[in-house]
Amino acid sequence: MTHRDRTPSVEKVQQLAQYLGVSTSELLGEQSESEKKEHTSEEEGVSRDPLDARIMDLASSMSPAQKKALIEKMEFLIFMQ
Repeated sequence: MTHRDRTPSVEKVQQLAQYLGVSTSELLGEQSESEKKEHTSEEEGVSRDPLDARIMDLASSMSPAQKKALIEKMEFLIFMQ
């Protein structure tokens, strides 16, 4: 079985979302546009690590399939070593 055949566990998705400072819904691309705007407004003025911000900027332009592939790769790097 390859990593592509597996679905990340809820716990792993929650850990990754917590690490990135986003909700699991946002991480999985399930959040509506209005919720995204509200979430962004709440975070204004909050200092973020530049690398975290860059990851989020790049992820925001990805398709759901690309986000899923990114999550799989990130989980491999974080949890499988």
